[in-house]
Amino acid sequence: MKVNKKFVGCMLLLITLIVVLIYIKEMGTKQNESEKFNKFIIVQGNGYKTKMDVEQFIPCVLFAQMSLENNIETIKAQAVVDRTYIAYMMKNKKEIEADELGLPYMSYEKMIKVCKDEKKLKGKKSALDVVKNIVGSSNNEQFKSKMQIIDKVMNETALMVMKNKGEIILPLYHEISGGMTRNGLEVLGEKYGYLLAGVCQDDYNNSDYKMERYFTMAELADKMEKAKIIIYDNEKNEIDLKNITVNEMIENTNILKDSSEYAVSVKIFETGISGEDFANALNVDSSNITLEYIDDKIKITTKGKGHGFGLSMNQAEKYGEQGMGYEEILKKFYDVTIAE
Repeated sequence: MKVNKKFVGCMLLLITLIVVLIYIKEMGTKQNESEKFNKFIIVQGNGYKTKMDVEQFIPCVLFAQMSLENNIETIKAQAVVDRTYIAYMMKNKKEIEADELGLPYMSYEKMIKVCKDEKKLKGKKSALDVVKNIVGSSNNEQFKSKMQIIDKVMNETALMVMKNKGEIILPLYHEISGGMTRNGLEVLGEKYGYLLAGVCQDDYNNSDYKMERYFTMAELADKMEKAKIIIYDNEKNEIDLKNITVNEMIENTNILKDSSEYAVSVKIFETGISGEDFANALNVDSSNITLEYIDDKIKITTKGKGHGFGLSMNQAEKYGEQGMGYEEILKKFYDVTIAE
C-alpha cells in the first residue's frame, strides 16, 4: 500500500494539535478560578493562536529552561521566578504576546514531539498506524509523566510571586555565577537592592564555570566593529585596533569591577563601555572577565555564565539537592516575601 506522505503529515499535525488542545483544556478545567492568574499569554504556532492563562503558560517556559530531572524544589523556585517575571513585565496589561516576554518557551505541541520516542515511528506503513501510535503509545506516557511533575510544581506554587516592599520585583537570574552573585544595590542602585550578593560554592565546581578564549588584534578589532564599538584616542581620533599591538591594548584597557569581580565598565583608550556590552561584543559567557597578554594574543578568561544577578540556576539546583525548600532557595538570592 502506497502511503500519501502529505496525508500522513496532515494527520500527524491534526492529531498532535488535538492532543495539545485537549491537554490545555484539561489543565484549565483542573484549575479553580482562585488558582488562575487571570492574565493571559498569546502563543502562536503552525497557523493557530492560543490564549492561555499565565498558570498554563509557565509549564511551556519551564520545559524550555531546564531539565525536569532537576530537583523538584529547584523547579518550583524557577516557576516562582518565571511567574514573578511575567507579572513584572505585564504590569497592568491583561494579555501579552509570548514573544514580547523574551523568555524561552516551548509550545505544548513541541513538548509532545520532544517527548516522543522516534523509534516507535519506524516501520509504520499507513497513516492509521501512525495515528494509533501517537494516541496509544508510550510517547504520550512520557509526555504525561513530565507533565505530572509540572502539575505538582504548579499546584504547590500556584499564584506565588516575589515582592519587596509590597512591589513585584524584576527577578533576574542566570545559569552559573562567577562564584558570588552580584549586589543589586551596589551596581544597579536602591531600586534593585533586593538582589543579594552571596557565595555560590557549588558554581566553582561546574564544568562550565570557566571559559578561556584567545584573540589576535585583528580578531578583536573585527568583534568591536561588528558590535559598532568605536575606539578613540585622547584627541577623539578613531583608533584602528588592527594597527596596535596586543601589549598596547592591554596597557590601555582598564576594567572597573564590582565586589563580585564582574566588570561594571571597560575603558579602552578613551572609549568607555559597560562590562556587559564588552562581554557581548566578544561573545563570551560572562562579564566576570580578565585580560592577559599571552604569545602575541589577548587571553580572555571569564567565570560563570550570565550577568550574575539574582538566582544562579546551578547553585539553586545544589540547594535543592541539599534539602532546601523552594522558598528558602529563593531567599538565598532575593530579599523578598513570597505570596499570592
